[in-house]
Amino acid sequence: MLKDVPFSLAAALLMMAMTACTQSKPSGGAALALPSRTAAPSGEDARQFFARGNEPFWAIKTNGSTLIWLTPENPQGKPLRADQAVSADKVEYTGKDADKAFALLIVQAPCVDTMSGEAFNFTAVWTYAQQSHHGCAAGGE
Repeated sequence: MLKDVPFSLAAALLMMAMTACTQSKPSGGAALALPSRTAAPSGEDARQFFARGNEPFWAIKTNGSTLIWLTPENPQGKPLRADQAVSADKVEYTGKDADKAFALLIVQAPCVDTMSGEAFNFTAVWTYAQQSHHGCAAGGE
C-alpha cells in the first residue's frame, strides 16, 4: 500500500493543479507579447509554455520541439517530438505519437480559468487522436 501513496498523491496534486480555462474578451487595447525567444543549442526556437485544461485533466510543457504531456495516469509525462510553427500571435506544435496525430495550438488571447478565476495571456487547444480539449497557457522563461 505504501508504494501506491506517492502515485496517488502525485495524481491528486496533478488533478488539482490542472484546470480548465475559457477565453475571455480583452479588457483593454494593450497588446500582449509572446514569450521572447532564447537561443537553443540546436538553433531551434526555444519558446516555452505550460498549457493545461481539465475534463479530462491534461497539461503540456513545451521546450522547443519537445512536448511533455502530463495526465493523471502518467504524472511523469510522456515526451512527444513536434514540429513547431510560430507566427505573430500563435504557436502550433504538430506531430504523431505512433499512428495518432496530435496538435497543440497556443494563441495569444486572454483566458480565464473557470475553476480558480486565474487569468492567463494565452488560450490553448490540445488535440490528440482527433479529440480536442480547451484550456489556458502561460509563457515560460
